[in-house]
Amino acid sequence: MMISCQGITVKMRNITILDQVSLDVKTGDYLGIVGPNGSGKTTLIKTLLGLLPRTQGSIQIAGQPLETFNAWQKVGYLPQRLYIAKQGFPATVKEIVGSGLLAKPMFPKRVHTKDQQAIVEVLEMLQITELGKKMIGQLSGGQIQRVLLARALVNQPELLILDEPSVALDPATREHFYQVLRQYNQEKQTTILLITHDSHTIGRYASTFLYLDGKVIFYGAFHDFCKSEAMTKYFGAFAQHQICHQHQEEHRS
Repeated sequence: MMISCQGITVKMRNITILDQVSLDVKTGDYLGIVGPNGSGKTTLIKTLLGLLPRTQGSIQIAGQPLETFNAWQKVGYLPQRLYIAKQGFPATVKEIVGSGLLAKPMFPKRVHTKDQQAIVEVLEMLQITELGKKMIGQLSGGQIQRVLLARALVNQPELLILDEPSVALDPATREHFYQVLRQYNQEKQTTILLITHDSHTIGRYASTFLYLDGKVIFYGAFHDFCKSEAMTKYFGAFAQHQICHQHQEEHRS
């Protein structure tokens, strides 16, 4: 298992945000995490990363307890909001992407010449090569989002965690974004956790599905979600099949 968490409960100001959440994520899984606003999605991944304390429960990353996990260079994280000054931020796109290599256990902390090829390759993969020499503050929101994804990928992480990564992207760029992630997942066997409100789109790409609303409502394959009578009762048949794109594809064929 890449991630194993059992009985995770998180409380803030005596309000329960997550209640007894348990799930195992296998190495190479592509997990789409969906749920309404305030359902605890961001809280869950921040807790898995050790950025928020948990009230109770256990977490393991790559077989190690979270508290002793010491291979954070193997993890790429793109948070929901990462603010970069729009004007005058003193870094080029290549410098921002290259900073993702500094998680490697090396000293002194600097990007070496041999790392430049990794930067070039990830810029090509995300189709932003032409942005390499531009200052980050000159870019649009969608371009910045792709640059930050490149930064998360440049170190070839074994675990990639993304929180609403496609919000600032136009439809064509969003489609390419999801295609790149699926290709990366399949070719590198990188485990991906992706939070999104776009359940229709993630249903075409992710291998497993978590619907979270303070607690686990459903966790498993999209096919099983579509066939679940319990989910029909919870969502209603129309909403259930709107969530799962794979079910719709079956009925078109």
